[in-house]
Amino acid sequence: MITDTAICLFFFKTTYPNGNISRDTLEFVLANKSGKWYGKGWGDLKDISFPLVRSIKFPLMGEYTFQVQQAMRVDTLEGITDIGIRIERSK
Repeated sequence: MITDTAICLFFFKTTYPNGNISRDTLEFVLANKSGKWYGKGWGDLKDISFPLVRSIKFPLMGEYTFQVQQAMRVDTLEGITDIGIRIERSK
């Protein structure tokens, strides 16, 4: 059975070089219905990758800033120790 920590919500904010800001709310399912956690790893430590946006373009030259904030009703998300963002060139 999926618990509250198996589904996580995050606020994702992008600040463009010209100061414009875009915001999105992202939902990630971290386990299947039987409670088995997705991802690779050992024991309680798992590494999971989710594609956020496909075919995104960065139209402006300059520095983009990305911020991720958890959007759950609890202050601390048990078992989540780190998150990261990886940008890859489309194939």
